[in-house]
Amino acid sequence: MEHSLAKLQKIFSDILEINPEQVTERSTMDNLDEWDSMKHLELVMSIESEFNVSFEVHEIVELNTVEKIIEILEEKIA
Repeated sequence: MEHSLAKLQKIFSDILEINPEQVTERSTMDNLDEWDSMKHLELVMSIESEFNVSFEVHEIVELNTVEKIIEILEEKIA
């Protein structure tokens, strides 16, 4: 899980142009102003590429918190 969070911090930092330390399991679309709908699509594509996974449409909609992203990634990687 820590490994996933570190990778996600880098992805979020690169795409949202924020400090990686700003990204925690509690980060959400609501509390990160830079995380809007357009950036969300970029994040999803980068996460799919980095973790070599593919998200279903219903999952993409659910990926609105870092905690949920980690949860779904762990299900896919397991």
